[in-house]
Amino acid sequence: MKQYLVPVVVVILALMFLDPFMIVMPEMLFYIGSGIFFVAFALYAATVWNEQVADEREYAHRAYAGRVAYLVGATVAVIGILYQALVLHSVDPVLVILLLAMIIGKSLGLRHIQKRL
Repeated sequence: MKQYLVPVVVVILALMFLDPFMIVMPEMLFYIGSGIFFVAFALYAATVWNEQVADEREYAHRAYAGRVAYLVGATVAVIGILYQALVLHSVDPVLVILLLAMIIGKSLGLRHIQKRL
């Protein structure tokens, strides 16, 4: 159960940032929430980075979960880019940077693993 606490906190805080009228998060709470969000994400990233696998089955599960997460993230970024390009006629550079970071990160990670083996 502990393994789900930090990701849930990260998701809740991320959703709170979507409040355009600052009803859920007034300005002071926004700054406090930003700090908590940063710390929670850092904890989550550290947890993911330090995951230990006991056998091949766990390794396969972890690899599959990573592949699904990557594809979901890339798909959402592409849908966001297409929506903004076709409907809003202006693409937020953050979406493009996000997609490029995902693709480059995946390629560099794969290259690093292949060199180690």
